[in-house]
Amino acid sequence: MLLIFQSENSPLMFKVTVEEVSWIGSLTSIGSMAGTIGFGVLLDLVGRKISLYLMPLPHIAFWIIIYFANEVYHLYIARFLGGLTGGGIFVVISIFIAEIADPKIRGSLGSLFIFSINSGMVSGFVIASYIPYYVIPGAILTLPIFNLLLLLRYPETPQYLLRKGLTASAEKSFKFYKNFSNESKEHDQQICADFNELKMNIQSSENQKKVTILDFLTKRSLNALGIGSILMGVYMLSGNFAIINYSSLIFADAGSILSPNASSIIVGIAQILGSCSATILVDRLGRKFLMLLSTISLSLGCIIVGAYSYFSHHNDLSGYEWIPLIMISFVIFSANLGVVSVSFVILVEVLPLKIRSLGSTFCLVLMGLFATIALKAFPVLMTIIGLSGVMWICGGVALFGFIFNLLYLKETKGKSLDRENN
Repeated sequence: MLLIFQSENSPLMFKVTVEEVSWIGSLTSIGSMAGTIGFGVLLDLVGRKISLYLMPLPHIAFWIIIYFANEVYHLYIARFLGGLTGGGIFVVISIFIAEIADPKIRGSLGSLFIFSINSGMVSGFVIASYIPYYVIPGAILTLPIFNLLLLLRYPETPQYLLRKGLTASAEKSFKFYKNFSNESKEHDQQICADFNELKMNIQSSENQKKVTILDFLTKRSLNALGIGSILMGVYMLSGNFAIINYSSLIFADAGSILSPNASSIIVGIAQILGSCSATILVDRLGRKFLMLLSTISLSLGCIIVGAYSYFSHHNDLSGYEWIPLIMISFVIFSANLGVVSVSFVILVEVLPLKIRSLGSTFCLVLMGLFATIALKAFPVLMTIIGLSGVMWICGGVALFGFIFNLLYLKETKGKSLDRENN
C-alpha cells in the first residue's frame, strides 16, 4: 500500500512522504523489539500458552486503528502495535516449537513456522491488490480470533510445567505432544523413560543457581550469542526483509515487466517455495548446508539485481524487463531457503539451556534493531545511491554471512535441547 499512499489515488485523507514511508516501515521493527522483550519476560513469568493467548491482542488493535486512521501518526501507532505481536511471535513460537517437537522433526517444524508466515505475506499481497482498503481490516480481524480458538486444545509445554513443579500436568502434556496412545507396553515404558530423563534434566538445571551475568560470559555462551547475533544481522541486512517491505517501490524503480503489485505477489510465491523447500530439506541435508547455499545464492542474486539497476539507468535495456522480477524472486527464494527459515532453528539449538530464554530475547531484540536500521535506511538510501548501490551493499552482507557460516557455524541437526552438557 505504500506506493498507493504516496499517489493521488490514496484511500486515506492524506498523502505520505518518503520520510513518512521510512517511519511507517521501521516502526514495525521498533515495536518488534519491544514485543520481543515483553513477551520474552512473559514467556517465563506466565508460561508459553498464556503468552500465545496474549500475542494476538496488539495485532487486533493494529487493524482497528488502521481502519479509523485519519492522520499519519495513527499509522505509526498501528505499525508499532503490529510489531509487538511480530516480536512476540518469533520469541514465543520458536521456543514453544523447540520444546514440544521431537529432535527428528524439530528443524522441519521450525521452518514450517516461517513457511506459515510467508503464506500470510502472500495473502497480504493478494488482498491489498484486489480488495478495497477499508474491507481488509474487518476481514482479517476474524483470523486472530480463530487462532485463539484453535489454541484451546493445546496444553502448556512439559518443560515449563516441570519448572513450576507441576509434575502430573507435565507428564500429561508430554504424552500429548508425543502422541501417546498406549499402543504397547514397550511404547509405554519408552515414553515413561523419556519423561523421566526430561524431568531429571530440568531438575538439574533448576537446582543450579539463578542466571547471572557470569552465565553469559562463559566461552560457550559468548560463542552462541555471537553466532546468534551474526545470524540475525545477516538476516535483516542482506536485503530480503527490506525487499519484502518495499517490494512495490523496488519494482517501480527497477522497471519490472509486470505491475508492482503483480510482481509483489510473484515474489511472495517465491517466499513460500523457499520456506517450503527449507521445511523439506532442513532435517535431511542439515542446517549448515542450507545456510551456505542460501547465503551464496542470496549474494549472487543481489549483485545481479544491482548490476541491472545500474545499467538500466545508463543504457536502453528494452526487452530485458523480465530480469528484475526473475532475480528478485531468486533473491527471496534463496533467503527463505536458509537465512530466513533456518536461522531461528539454529539460534534455539546453539544457546545453552540455562540462558536460552534470555539469550533468544537478546538476539531477537538485536534482530529488531537491525530491522529498524534496514527499513529506515532503505528508502532513503535508494534516493541517495540508487537501488544498485543498496543491492550491492546487501550482496556484500550476504557474502560475509557465507564466509562466517563456512568457517564458524557447526551442524546442530538432531541435538537434544534439554541437556546442558551436549
